[in-house]
Amino acid sequence: MFKRIKQSLWNQRGTLTITPIVAGLVLAVRGLGLLQNMELLLFDKMVRQRPVEPVDARVLIVEVNEADLRSLKRWPLTDQTLAQVLNNIRAAKPAAIGLDIYRDYAVEPGHATLQQVFSTTPNLIGITKQNATSNAQKVLPPKRLAELDQVAVNDVVIDSDGRLRRALLYLSTEDWDYESLGLRLALTYLEGKDITPNPDAPFLQLQGRTFAPFESHDGPYVGADAGGTQMLLNYRGGHGHFDRVSLSAVLAGQVPATKIADRVVLIGATAVSLNDNFLTPYSQGSVDQPLEMSGVEFHANVVSHVLSKVLDGRPGIWGWSERQEMLWIIAWGLLGTGLTWHWRFVRQQRWPFLLLLLAIVGGGLPIAHYWALVQGYWVPLLPPLLTYFGGVGVVLAHTAYRAAAIRQTFGRYLSDEVVNQLLESPTGSQMGGERREVTMLISDLRGFSAIAEQYAPEQVMQLLNHYLSVMTDVITQYQGTIDELMGDSILVMFGAPTAREDDVDRALACAIAMQLAMENLGERLDSEMAAQVQQLEMGIGLHWGEVVVGNIGSMKRAKYGIVGSPINLTARIESYTVGGQILISDTLAQQAIAPLALGRSLPIRAKGFPEPILVHDLRAIAGTYAQALPPLESEMRQLSAALAIEWTTLKSKQVQHPMLPGQLTQLAVQSAVIVVPQRLAVLGDVKLNLMLSQRTEDIYAKVTEQLPTDPQTAELLVYRLQFTFVPLAVQQTIDQLLAEQLPAAPLLGHETAKS
Repeated sequence: MFKRIKQSLWNQRGTLTITPIVAGLVLAVRGLGLLQNMELLLFDKMVRQRPVEPVDARVLIVEVNEADLRSLKRWPLTDQTLAQVLNNIRAAKPAAIGLDIYRDYAVEPGHATLQQVFSTTPNLIGITKQNATSNAQKVLPPKRLAELDQVAVNDVVIDSDGRLRRALLYLSTEDWDYESLGLRLALTYLEGKDITPNPDAPFLQLQGRTFAPFESHDGPYVGADAGGTQMLLNYRGGHGHFDRVSLSAVLAGQVPATKIADRVVLIGATAVSLNDNFLTPYSQGSVDQPLEMSGVEFHANVVSHVLSKVLDGRPGIWGWSERQEMLWIIAWGLLGTGLTWHWRFVRQQRWPFLLLLLAIVGGGLPIAHYWALVQGYWVPLLPPLLTYFGGVGVVLAHTAYRAAAIRQTFGRYLSDEVVNQLLESPTGSQMGGERREVTMLISDLRGFSAIAEQYAPEQVMQLLNHYLSVMTDVITQYQGTIDELMGDSILVMFGAPTAREDDVDRALACAIAMQLAMENLGERLDSEMAAQVQQLEMGIGLHWGEVVVGNIGSMKRAKYGIVGSPINLTARIESYTVGGQILISDTLAQQAIAPLALGRSLPIRAKGFPEPILVHDLRAIAGTYAQALPPLESEMRQLSAALAIEWTTLKSKQVQHPMLPGQLTQLAVQSAVIVVPQRLAVLGDVKLNLMLSQRTEDIYAKVTEQLPTDPQTAELLVYRLQFTFVPLAVQQTIDQLLAEQLPAAPLLGHETAKS
């Protein structure tokens, strides 16, 4: 159980490590406020992409535009003009009137008349500016309206980039607690419908709708000024979205009473020359001249925000708590990192699809952000995008680095699948090892040294590389791991670093496939070298046992390898093979799943192993990896007269004694029967020469069997040999002997053995 949990955690190590790092960095950068402006700009873009909302019929703007200024020929408006405008409006019975024009001093003529209007219009709200750095910058309210408590503040909250995204609800000073102009007008409108604030609620609550105050870290903000009571403003639209009439039209009595009745009417300046304009999320004009919204339009949006939320159920804009935002950011980091970590070893051909899929998943975040905003929720967009694609990028970079390191350590001869397994292993590139039961295969060429002596080193290297390339392709096909290339010998293991149930079967099939590949080894070589290569043969030995596998070396240079006595035994088994032969241990044969076709079985004595080792001659394997060696050559031909030979035994390729005489009595293309006066070790190596008209080049062979002796010549011993290397010229002579039945040359030094 613990091991399974440990492996599961290891499999997700990248996700569990990279996500906190990337998310921590993003959260730290965000906590410093370095992402705020970018987040606000993304917020603005999403606001502009929302569906166009209908005009709020409850709000009307009486604007002072440039045409009005040209008509009146003065600013500020006289008290008389302002009184006439107010009289014409209140005659139409609006629900509330907001005067967004400062009137802290008299502008004659008509001051007394204006004071009379102030005193007799209970739904008229004047303005004051209180949120200033000094008393000199404050603007006092109309005195009469202040006495009647019909004053609100028209202060605005400007973000660091100069835009209005928040609105005041309340502002407290040393002298008074003020409502904002938009809120006061909305409350006046709602009073007419018998809707008043809940006095027991901790925050402003109207008909069950709560207006929670803005906090300094709400939404994209970091350490924002949350003075007073603020809210994120849900704009109904941009510049020009509300119904409006001109001041001149109101003065002239050209506005029907039905257009004013029961509406919130705001009077204010929209003329650009009066400089009462602000940037908002809808200000997307040119960089030099972005579209601005007048102050009176801004206050109209505040009125509409409150009324539509209370009466229509239109959402405001709410931000999540810091903890929720943090979890959201981390969750997207987990998603991006987890997906990429899970798919990091897909085949190269699928990478475009993977990257497209990751982009599509990441593209779901802006969609989710947009949908939430339409529903009235602001959720972080930029930070989770950074954690998502940051995690993706780090995993890709980590995978590329680790893959390069693993491939450098384990060489070019590991399949992609094996490398992927190494990267997944907890001990992938660590020094040390672990015990594994593996199948070991050792192959060795017969006659390569003799051929190498005939060519320049460059040609020998070309031949060796060609041979290794062919064998490597076969080994990779059967998912073997090449542990060592030792000249013309190859050490391959199955079961490490990747262990599978069919390791033994794949190893046996691979050995047969390697022998079959020797038939076409001469392809893509020049004719002379191809002819020599066809004389090469390969012996293969296989064994199964427990070894230690892991990284051998130092941190500067290491290789993946195996250590243990079973390797030595595999080498001993291979040393008993002849060209084209595959010998397997009985231990290995018992591990095979598929049925095997075996030839001769015999015990061998291996150095370092006290007991004889039973080995089998592998001919074929059935099942999933079915392979078979070609049938053995036909029976040897009995020579009409024995051929004289000279021979000597070899041990570790070293001559053991001077050349001795003998006879060759039977012959085949790759084997022979000899008669000698001394005992030979079965599976031992010998070197011999045919004593024809002249002495031939050296032939190398292995003793495969001792045959019964002739009773008439009991002092002579009979052995079957399998040639392991025959020079091309000698092979031609043998072929000629077999084809033409040439007479043998006279024997040298002893009598002819009887057939």
